[in-house]
Amino acid sequence: MSAPTLPQRQLPRRHVRKHAPKRPPVRPRTKPPFLIRFWWLWAVPLAGAAIIIGALIYVYSQLPLNLNITQEQTSYLLDHDGRLLTTFEAGVDRTAINLNQMPETLRLAVIAAEDEDFFEHSGVDFIAIIRAAWANFTGGEIQQGASTITQQYVRNVFPEVGTEVTVERKIKEILLAIKLERALSKNEILRRYLNTVYMGKGAYGVEAAAETYFGVPAKEINLQQAATLAGVISGPELYNPIDNPGRALGRRNWVFDRMIAEGFITEEQAAPLRNDDIETVEPRQPWAQKRETAYYIDYARRYLEEEYGGRTFTGGLTVKGTLNRDWQEKALNAIAQREAYVPTHPETGHPAELALVAVDVRNGEVRAMVGGKNFARQHVNLATGDGGTGRQSGSAFKPFTLMAAIEDGISLNTTFNGPSQVDLSDDGCPGWEPANYSDSGFGTMNLVSATANSVNTIFAQLVVEVGPEKVAEVAHRMGIRSPLQVEGGDVPCSITLGTLEVTPLEMADAFATFATGGVRHPATPVHSVKDADGNVLEKNRSKGRRVLEENEALQAVYAMKNVVCCGTGTVANDGMTFDIFGKTGTTDDDSDVWFCGATSQVAACVWVGHPEGRVSMPGATGGTVAAPIWNDFMLSIARDLDPEPFPTPDLTGEVIEPELVPIPAPSPKPAKEPEKEA
Repeated sequence: MSAPTLPQRQLPRRHVRKHAPKRPPVRPRTKPPFLIRFWWLWAVPLAGAAIIIGALIYVYSQLPLNLNITQEQTSYLLDHDGRLLTTFEAGVDRTAINLNQMPETLRLAVIAAEDEDFFEHSGVDFIAIIRAAWANFTGGEIQQGASTITQQYVRNVFPEVGTEVTVERKIKEILLAIKLERALSKNEILRRYLNTVYMGKGAYGVEAAAETYFGVPAKEINLQQAATLAGVISGPELYNPIDNPGRALGRRNWVFDRMIAEGFITEEQAAPLRNDDIETVEPRQPWAQKRETAYYIDYARRYLEEEYGGRTFTGGLTVKGTLNRDWQEKALNAIAQREAYVPTHPETGHPAELALVAVDVRNGEVRAMVGGKNFARQHVNLATGDGGTGRQSGSAFKPFTLMAAIEDGISLNTTFNGPSQVDLSDDGCPGWEPANYSDSGFGTMNLVSATANSVNTIFAQLVVEVGPEKVAEVAHRMGIRSPLQVEGGDVPCSITLGTLEVTPLEMADAFATFATGGVRHPATPVHSVKDADGNVLEKNRSKGRRVLEENEALQAVYAMKNVVCCGTGTVANDGMTFDIFGKTGTTDDDSDVWFCGATSQVAACVWVGHPEGRVSMPGATGGTVAAPIWNDFMLSIARDLDPEPFPTPDLTGEVIEPELVPIPAPSPKPAKEPEKEA
């Protein structure tokens, strides 16, 4: 029997070739795209541009934008009535004004001449930049600019931009201009630009330029003047109408053309003006050459420098001064009328000089000041002592000794013997033997009569009673600022006879303290001061400070009233219809003569002498030379005055009995002759 047959398993076929797949069609080979093959042509510039843009964005973000830039501005000194006396500037004449103080014609003229698309661009006119770049490239050098008004302002006020002609500077200028336009309105940018742009002859901004060229504020200029100023901007030295009137006229007419092209004016408006000459004013006179007011201006300038330093010349201060021009003119006239009677220099033949100061006793404001003949030539103010020295006041200083005695309780009824000369060597005044004027003896008299007759030997005894230090203290308290000491710090007994130097200003200040009954208002050339923004920095509010007891001060006034009614100063009282008091002064060598006096409204001092000092004027006295000038001045301003009479004081204090040993006559005079009084 045969075995069963198993079904056979079909094995997989190995290495059996299947049907081959269909091959894809062969594509023709192509080149990579141009932008890929030459990627560096676009990628590198693009990367560079990205880097540049990034850098510009970074620089833009880092550039500081100070919107509170403080620029130098001119300060103005006005008189008591608000009229301009002079300006102070440190080489930059600039006054910032508001946009509404700039006429529309001026604004449009500047836009037409400098930046016709000012209100359309965003700070930079790129089309103009390209146009200028092409012109400069084809010209082979930089011939044409494209700065907008905004760019010009940036260049003028931001020091980090600089002025050198470089790409870096231009980039900073452009970026800051764009940044500024995002921070400020167009009108504000225009206002700032017109207040800062240089316009020739030291004038910065349209206000200073209008005053410099036309003598009026910017708000008052007309179309011709506006076009002239607009034309100056591109070439301040080339087109300014003072130095180059012909070129300025041609430039002005070009501005007319630009304004017509922009539709700002019509040809009918411009045509009648094209042939008109440009009329300018004379350059401002330097303040030192203002002969009528230079001494007061010098006084005010020094005061402002002491109080405000450099702001006097750069801070745009508006200073309302105290000078009354009418009184100043009358002071000059009073001096001129008497010059023929003033003693001359024994060697040169030149007449003596004169100084006069008038102070409002109610507030200390200086209403008139004459400090010599010609400040521009001498630069010495004899009224204030600035630039020179003070002057011995002679017997005009005696009222301070009298005041010290009254404060010490010495009655005006105290009597003294007034011999021609006394020796006080044993009374604390070593070697001092003062004598009276002309060696006259006066017998016995009280302090009122001694004041009226200015008896040196009586006041010499009085200073011994009160002490010279007390006299100096009273004088300083009342307004004398000069040091009242000799070398070593001692106050000499001769202080009572005015041997120490003082100035007419401080003497007038001190006599004003008498006139107020003892309230001192420090002499000042300033009523008020405002900064460039109109903030009040200072104002004279007339409060004053009491430095003397009223009845005691009025006792001294009472004694000095006798000087002008029946003493050495009667000339000062000629024609007076109101109450006055005063005191004469003459130095021992007749080199300085004085009269100081006051009403209840104004105090004034007159000094006559030679600037070099210690030049004798034989025969000259305070009563015969200085008092007549004082009288002329006071009579000339009388219509402006309505003074109250001085109250009659109670005479206080005790009558003392001084001891005196007179020098037997005849007595030899000391080597240095003492002060004499007339």
